[in-house]
Amino acid sequence: MKGWMSAVFILILGAGLVLFTGCSTASDSRSEDTVKDHDLTGTAWRLVQFRAVDSRNYIPNRPSDYTIRFEADGKLQMRVDCNTGQGSWSSPTRGQLVLSQLMTTRKMCPPGSLHQIFTHNLERVRFYRFQSERLYLSLPSDGGTYEFEAESR
Repeated sequence: MKGWMSAVFILILGAGLVLFTGCSTASDSRSEDTVKDHDLTGTAWRLVQFRAVDSRNYIPNRPSDYTIRFEADGKLQMRVDCNTGQGSWSSPTRGQLVLSQLMTTRKMCPPGSLHQIFTHNLERVRFYRFQSERLYLSLPSDGGTYEFEAESR
């Protein structure tokens, strides 16, 4: 009788461990989903400001004129004042960003446009981070930072 009770105890203990491990795995997959929520894929942003290395802030008159969209297929879509643009993007590791093959139309935008600042520095971006529902794209060696807010659809 003691042998039978020991076997039942081991069986119940084993089942409990399987359930506990299953719960642990489910919790881990939820945290992975949270990480994926901070991915750039499929997101769209409008420029709040560009903070230059010389501590100057460049703030667009109309933030909706400076937007960036990270498509799922690795394509990048942009609006740069009176111009539109495209390119490619990739993130080799979380926090790193590579923007390449950036091209824009070449219309002459009105005075006060941030077209040149936006496009010139955007190709040099190497890092991204999220903070307080904002996206920050940073240049290497503290060369400046773009601050974006989510674009409403």
